[in-house]
Amino acid sequence: MGIKTFLWDLLFKGDEQFDLNKKVKDNDAKIYDLALQLKINSDEYKAKLVEFQNQIQEGIKIVNDISLSYDMAINPDKYVKVPDFLDTIKRAYYPVAKITTLSGIRAVLISPEDIYSRNNAIKRIIDDRKLRELYKTDKKECARTIWSIVLDTMDYNYDDGEDWRFSAISLSYRQGDCEDGTILFLDLAHEAGFKADEVFNATGWVTSKDGKKFGHSFPIVNYGDGWYIYETTLTFLPSKPMKFLGSNYDCSWGLANWSLDGKLKDEALQV
Repeated sequence: MGIKTFLWDLLFKGDEQFDLNKKVKDNDAKIYDLALQLKINSDEYKAKLVEFQNQIQEGIKIVNDISLSYDMAINPDKYVKVPDFLDTIKRAYYPVAKITTLSGIRAVLISPEDIYSRNNAIKRIIDDRKLRELYKTDKKECARTIWSIVLDTMDYNYDDGEDWRFSAISLSYRQGDCEDGTILFLDLAHEAGFKADEVFNATGWVTSKDGKKFGHSFPIVNYGDGWYIYETTLTFLPSKPMKFLGSNYDCSWGLANWSLDGKLKDEALQV
């Protein structure tokens, strides 16, 4: 036995002698195994992370959907769809209102949407007649009830020049002309629950049997089977409203309500 071998056995109790090449191979194998395990763990963690991110995104979508549904319920006018027949680039007829100042009476232009309001007088009428509930069950009957309220409330009184009045003034004054009755009708319809694509103030011409044309403002309502005219200058309540299509009414000056305004596309005079 050589002295080196004797010393190795004495000091290391027969352990395998150090082999540099073998140690390198062993370490490479361990490093490879460790790297492989790290890759496996990394792939698992990545998969779990992707799954967790997907769950977060799904949760965010659910929260956003709930928030959107809630906002649509309390602010439906923000999400109204513009009807296909309405060109909102071309503005509807601008209301002219009279205001009294220290220097006299002045006429001012108002945006087509801003003449409508949700005031306490309107809300009281809707509450007393339970029109929100009626709108949900029978839109047609709700529109007819609003029609009867306007006709019972308003006595026709021709303006000395244009003077579009807010509905609170008309309810207090209890008289007015075509646009005043129409504004009152739309405010009641809005408070009852009608959507902005279901009721409009139509402005244009009415042609008499002898061919004469008169400028006019009148409500039109669509509760599922076309547009109907709810004429507010009558002294009686008709059995049913007139169908707009094919009538002697047109809305060439434009259509407007509290959210939308514009003119008919393609210069059409009927909807």
